[in-house]
Amino acid sequence: MAFQTNVFRDGEWRTETVHISTILQKSAATPAAPTPVLPEAPACGILTRTLVQSPLVHWILPTHLRSARYNDVAFVGDHYVQINELGDGGELRKVLRKDDFGARIQNAHVIGNTFERLEAGDSEVAFGQLKEEDDEAQMDANLGLRPSPSSHAALPPHLLLLVLANGTLVFLFVRRLGERFEFVTSKFRHPDARLGTLGYHVAVDPKSRYIAVADMENTFVVYELQSWETMSQQYSQHSSISPVKSWSPRPVNGLVHKMEFLHPRPEDDYHVILLLVILKHGASAPKMILYDWERGDDVRQILAEDKDGHRLPREHRMPLFLIPLTIRNSFFIVSENSLAVCKDPLQGPPQYVTVDAGAHPKTRFHYGTQPPMWTAWDRPVRRRGYYDNKDNIYLAREDGVIVFFEFDTIDLLATGMNVGNCNSNISTAFTTMYDAFSDVAIISGDSGPGMVCQLRPRKPIVELGIIPNWSPTLDFVTTDQSTSWRGDAGQRGAQTSRWSEQYRDQAARHDRIFCVSGTGIQGSITELRQGISANIGWEIAYDTAIRQAWVFEAQLNDIGPGYYLLLALPDSSDILQVPRDSLEASRPNPGGPDFDTTARTLAAAQCSEQIIAQVTESAISLITPLQSSRQPFSSFEGVQGNAEHATECILSGVWRENHPYMAVFPMDNEGKVTPSLTRLDADVTVATGIGSEPSQPSAPAGPTVEPITSIALVEEGDATTSIALGSRSGHLITLMLNCNDPSQTFISRERIGILFSQTLSCLVVAMKVGPGQTTIAFVDPDTGENLSMPTDKDSNPLPFINGLGLLDDRIHDMFEWLYVKEGKTWLFIVITTRDGQLLIITTQRVEVEDADGRVSEKIRHWTRYKKKVADQAIYAGVGDGADLFFCAGNILHWEALDLVEKKLKPKKTFALPSPATSLRIVNDQLCALTTNHSLLVLNHKAEGRHDEMTFAHSDVGSRKASHYIEMGNSCEETPAWPITLISEQTHDFVGVWVPWKEPEKEFRIVFKGRLPAGVRRLRRGHVRPAWMAPNNMPRYGHIPSTVDAADVLAICMDGSLHHFTLLSPEALVVLELIQKLAVQGRSDDSPTARLSHANGTEPPAMAKARRHGHVDGNVLQRCLDKRALEALLSAGDGADVLLRDALENLEGGRWTASFGGQREKYVDLAYEILEYFLAPVF
Repeated sequence: MAFQTNVFRDGEWRTETVHISTILQKSAATPAAPTPVLPEAPACGILTRTLVQSPLVHWILPTHLRSARYNDVAFVGDHYVQINELGDGGELRKVLRKDDFGARIQNAHVIGNTFERLEAGDSEVAFGQLKEEDDEAQMDANLGLRPSPSSHAALPPHLLLLVLANGTLVFLFVRRLGERFEFVTSKFRHPDARLGTLGYHVAVDPKSRYIAVADMENTFVVYELQSWETMSQQYSQHSSISPVKSWSPRPVNGLVHKMEFLHPRPEDDYHVILLLVILKHGASAPKMILYDWERGDDVRQILAEDKDGHRLPREHRMPLFLIPLTIRNSFFIVSENSLAVCKDPLQGPPQYVTVDAGAHPKTRFHYGTQPPMWTAWDRPVRRRGYYDNKDNIYLAREDGVIVFFEFDTIDLLATGMNVGNCNSNISTAFTTMYDAFSDVAIISGDSGPGMVCQLRPRKPIVELGIIPNWSPTLDFVTTDQSTSWRGDAGQRGAQTSRWSEQYRDQAARHDRIFCVSGTGIQGSITELRQGISANIGWEIAYDTAIRQAWVFEAQLNDIGPGYYLLLALPDSSDILQVPRDSLEASRPNPGGPDFDTTARTLAAAQCSEQIIAQVTESAISLITPLQSSRQPFSSFEGVQGNAEHATECILSGVWRENHPYMAVFPMDNEGKVTPSLTRLDADVTVATGIGSEPSQPSAPAGPTVEPITSIALVEEGDATTSIALGSRSGHLITLMLNCNDPSQTFISRERIGILFSQTLSCLVVAMKVGPGQTTIAFVDPDTGENLSMPTDKDSNPLPFINGLGLLDDRIHDMFEWLYVKEGKTWLFIVITTRDGQLLIITTQRVEVEDADGRVSEKIRHWTRYKKKVADQAIYAGVGDGADLFFCAGNILHWEALDLVEKKLKPKKTFALPSPATSLRIVNDQLCALTTNHSLLVLNHKAEGRHDEMTFAHSDVGSRKASHYIEMGNSCEETPAWPITLISEQTHDFVGVWVPWKEPEKEFRIVFKGRLPAGVRRLRRGHVRPAWMAPNNMPRYGHIPSTVDAADVLAICMDGSLHHFTLLSPEALVVLELIQKLAVQGRSDDSPTARLSHANGTEPPAMAKARRHGHVDGNVLQRCLDKRALEALLSAGDGADVLLRDALENLEGGRWTASFGGQREKYVDLAYEILEYFLAPVF
């Protein structure tokens, strides 16, 4: 078939006949357009590890786990046991810590008598005075605590019992190995898996013969323990113990509410009494059931008897505590609104005598609407035999009230006395110990810091120390300048450089970490830092307040080696000497060291073994064994001195004629000084020579520099020395000392803030004050000073800015908005509230003069714009240029701020399936994290849709997410980073990839995992110290978390801090293999032991982790700490071959090319890889 058509050819239109076959042939010959190559999801795994353990303490237990001479106390949390020693004055000295249990600690108890003090003749030992180690075992044996086979194989007086969440019983004590201590651990797992995970309730027989462990319902088990003699023999022969002798399970048709062993009468030492409160299925009230037997009886037969029990009184149907009393088999029952004593429960129907606890008004540490509840109890330590005919109990309430009760054996009448109120709330972690004069309470709250305090009869409580606690943690920030995985490119940037190209600049950063924690009056801001703790060595009484102290090693006249102790007092100084082998301090004899004691010491340093430099308010002194020299500041006319550092070239910041100067005192070989003065002004170059007259600036002064407040040595070389000076005005000045010619450079101060704002240079905290009024505070991150100055728009002071200060309101979100329009940028802080308010706040730094004429800097802030959404809470928001997005209820709003009309103008809306708690702009699209439907991605700029946004991407399931963050090391599209890490409200997290170029496609899951606790916030930050950064260059399959070398961190509600590391598939194989070996071969006593599994396969949790690409760094850390790889690879099951193959596949075999099949080199490489991935982060 043919047809005619017009064609334009050779510059003119022509009519031609064209056959259809010709058209089809040409069409077939035309090359098809290339199919676009879509980005691919990265292949990777994830390594997590705990950087900071939760400070939350659930149990504080006094226990002699080392020997009777140590006054030790065990702090037990979810995953750790910390042994501390209580010293004189209430000081807690850290002894030993264990956190490698592999499962959460569900319950803890001490086996042994914890409330009988050592005999009077041994009291000096009890207070920690040193004895020879070989006397330790004999001393314990003399106390009748247990037989002692030998000094090196003797059990301590107590064992610590832990019940893990997987049902394992762990028995712990501590032994000495040379100069250090270590835990000895014995585990028992009930062979009958049908019993489930016991441990919700734990009770220990007062005579340490039995323990009872119960589930919440259906079952409890009574375990008979070996005698101390038998366990001592076990330990002497095998260096380990097996405490469990037999067990007797008992099914329960109901809920076990309480379980305790009662005390036998003194004459019935053989008697065992077990008390349970059980709510049977279908019953309307719980009943009290008693089982009693004599040691040696068949416990299974005793428990097989069905007992009806006795109903509890109506006011005690759900008791908080059943406290066994040491007299008449009785117990003290504590309920929410009533206290009573149950007399002689074995002598017929129980009789309850009400106890009057007295009136105790709630304190300022109470948080909640209901009356405060009793949360803990303890029996104080008394001499042996004291509790035969009486009993003492401390009862603690959650708001800090402590009440003391005394019971007598005749009629069990209780006498209650309010000991006082401590400045802390009290959780279940409460105990009392003893010192030389009184009881000492050790308290840990579940909201804010705990404390150590002295409980004195009829006197106020004396606070001795603080126990740090930053849980519950509600939020945290780093001072990182960026929030995006792209680094400096931000949300809209197009940065494409690799991580390695960013390394040098980023390694110099060091961001700080701040978290907001606590509730009520104990709400606080805490900075998380790592360091080396120091225990107190000297305790010297001194009558005058001490500002600062310095210790110098010296040869004391007529004494020998020792120390000088230089004390800075409020208006003078003092010098003491302490011999090296003594704790006795005295003043040096006349003619001794000539320290300046007439003025307050500001700084001091030991320049060498022979020279000590001292800077006071009036002079600089050099003290040597033979002679001393002094240079008064009065030699400079009109000078007043202030110094912070002293070195061989002594520097002092002085104030003369309203200008700051640096006094430089170079020393010669004889310790003599020749001073010079250098005037310090901003943006001025100064040259100076040695002499008493100050040099003058060669140019007009720049910005005013106020007095010098700190001096630090930056770098010291053979020819030059770099010095950094800080001023009260905030200037940071560097001095380069070159012989006698220093040069000066002015550097503007660094500014940081919780919102990463260089403008504000402070933390911005949302909080409640007074009766529950919402407000924000601007806090100096260095001093903790509140810089807030709320005003109206006309600068009139207000208690709260417009929109805040409302009762029963709550701030849901707070973020910084850089409003950009027409090339101009304005800084706003945006606040959203439960009451439906959206506040746009402006800030301004101002100087304020108080009534005394002192000038301080404040941050004035006021409400610039306000929007109210009726009957809807505004949960989250984000700013993007001139646009503002916020979620009110389930509706997502897009509005724009009009500066001319001074109001927000609506643009689009979108109905979400559940409220959004976090909003962010990523890849020019709007990401909304919802409460019930995970992360949603919306195209808010969809063409042709002028009145609403369009759906772009969603998760594969409906997760209840808590937060999210992007991770990735490259902006290139092959593979297409980032991975989005989403944390759930449970302990789980997931890494997903968003197919940005495939609209309406679901996320693709890359990895899954689980943490020990639920995540509150995910942040990024350059938290590694500069000296540590070179060791973090990517290798061994490490994929950097961000383009600019930042780390990704997570804070949990319990205060624990966790770290995330991306792994290449090859690195994932290596670390998964080591993890699998470590879990199957985990043992706390010997790395060579392997746990047996019933089916011979890996544990289900481990198999799940392997399939999901998650490696638990805490497991790897235990393997590394014990150097257990050799033992784990020695079983002959082919694990060494698997590890060799995995290492040879790592980065193309670059790390194993020269090994030549030598097994030890592969093991060494595996250790190097573990050390690299588990290196400290901050």
